[in-house]
Amino acid sequence: MESMLTHKEAIQAWHEGVTAFDCGNNEKALEILLQIPQNSTTARILYNIGHIYLILNQYAEAAKNFEAAFEKDVHLAAAFYQCGVALYQDNKFNNARKMFEKSKECLRESQYIDYKALGMTCRLYKCEILLNLSIAVAAMTKDPEWALDILTEADKCQREKNHIQVIQSAKIKLQDGLIPTIFSLPQKEIFRPPKDKIENLSKKDYLGQATVVHAVPGSSIKKLSKPKEEKILDLPSPGQKRHSLQPPTRTAPAPNTFKPINTLNHRVSPTPPNRLPPSPTSPFSRPHSNSPRRISTPSPTPPCRPPPSASGLSNSNVDRLTPSPTPPMRLPPSVPDSNRGRPSPSSSPPPKFFPQSHERSNSGGKGPPIRPPPVSPSKLSTGDSSHSSSVDSRGPSPNKLSHKDTIVIWHEAMLIYQTGNVSEALDKLLSIPEPTAKILFNIGSMQLLTNDVVNATKTFEAAVEKDEHMAIGFFQHGIALARQSEYQLAWDAFDKARRALRKNDSIDYKQIGLPYKLYECEVLNNQSLMYMYLGDQELAKKVLELALKKKAEVRHSKIDAAMDKLKASSVFDLFTLPKDAVFKPPASKVENIKKVDYLGQKKVVAKFEVTSQSVSRLTSRKEN
Repeated sequence: MESMLTHKEAIQAWHEGVTAFDCGNNEKALEILLQIPQNSTTARILYNIGHIYLILNQYAEAAKNFEAAFEKDVHLAAAFYQCGVALYQDNKFNNARKMFEKSKECLRESQYIDYKALGMTCRLYKCEILLNLSIAVAAMTKDPEWALDILTEADKCQREKNHIQVIQSAKIKLQDGLIPTIFSLPQKEIFRPPKDKIENLSKKDYLGQATVVHAVPGSSIKKLSKPKEEKILDLPSPGQKRHSLQPPTRTAPAPNTFKPINTLNHRVSPTPPNRLPPSPTSPFSRPHSNSPRRISTPSPTPPCRPPPSASGLSNSNVDRLTPSPTPPMRLPPSVPDSNRGRPSPSSSPPPKFFPQSHERSNSGGKGPPIRPPPVSPSKLSTGDSSHSSSVDSRGPSPNKLSHKDTIVIWHEAMLIYQTGNVSEALDKLLSIPEPTAKILFNIGSMQLLTNDVVNATKTFEAAVEKDEHMAIGFFQHGIALARQSEYQLAWDAFDKARRALRKNDSIDYKQIGLPYKLYECEVLNNQSLMYMYLGDQELAKKVLELALKKKAEVRHSKIDAAMDKLKASSVFDLFTLPKDAVFKPPASKVENIKKVDYLGQKKVVAKFEVTSQSVSRLTSRKEN
């Protein structure tokens, strides 16, 4: 059974073969590509093998591999075309004519096919196919008139300058009774593997090395030590006094000083939290005359509920705290159904509890704190900051858009934004009821451009809540906070952006619609500036030195200027994103926005007009 290569191994062999071909060693390139098993080859790899055979003048082998290529991909017009060239060189003119006709069919009424997206930087023109078709017909029939008619059709096609000269010289030769030279694709043009897959060929050991966790005594196998994992550098918070960029040393935890509560001497059986203690007026609580009197202990407060404070309550609320056999959610019959589950208007409001940031308590302060729902875009107003912070607690919007409608509005907003009308584009995006993290990022970026920094901060916060791995979202959040002089919070946002890079020097957002590459050195530059604003110039210098070591592009010369300003104890500039750094919808989804009418318009194929003569004929037929 023929062995099968993995996808990575096939890409590796393909790349090595192309590299040898570029160096001019066609035999070595052919040897490498032929080592790929048949079940691991693609149509493009088979095309390359056939192309090299064609260069080496082995026409039969070339035609065989071109046939295998278009068997795997029936729309590969270049394989049909080059197969026709190989068959023509092998004096099989009729078969060559058939290949050129199939190549023409693969164009599907197009003037050319551009193979740049598939890794071959050349175009196959319709006029080239017609030129070779006319030559094959002339060689097969020895009749130049048919061939000249085909060349006349080639004159009407889209052509380049070299095509005009080649077609004119072919006409002259046919008129003189000669056979022109066949036209072939450039010899240096073959299919190359995708660049992103070549970049990922470097080995990534996701599982790590195998380690022996237990060895049999007396065996020669030794227990391997675990490799040290490279950790993300922990930068000290501006509030700390530590001036080293190394991670802090961890001290051993203190021994557990808590004593067990379930001992023989102190064994207490508390009342279950869901069961109320007996009421003092209950007949079951009366002590017997012969039994000792029991001291009633209060029921412990459930662990998840804060203890009620009677300081801010009215008498009615204090009485409500005493246990009662009536279920807590059942109201007296006098209360209407519409008010069921709501506090009485006459009663005082329940005590307020202040949870941590980004959390709120549910009704009445009972139960654990819950996270608020994401901010609705309709509340993210550009002008009124009072509406921007309100939270839509009613759940999903009833006017929820379909995915297609969201893409349409997003695309229209980006077209308006490209014209420079930021406010109108912002209004478009704000009309989307449930925006994605990318759309929220665009909204925040546009709010920054219109100097609505407060709303931009809240929008970026909502964006990173939807996508906690959006490093560029944390980056923009830090810029918005820095513009509000919230330097400590801005440092935290930049630190989250640096950690979201996940040990990478950069993240390229071009593949997901944003034409920008965010580098770690840019984040470190901004963190250094936050250190400086917070008065820690020593740490600012060390972090900026670390940023200098990670420079990658020309624009990073700004870090050198920042170091000069820092040495002079002057403030340097933040790294900010350009105006065009916004997410655009996927091009494939934008192309599918247009409605396709597969059934076509309805047509009237027959029409019957009712006249007096037709009615009389029908009645006479019924009578007969």
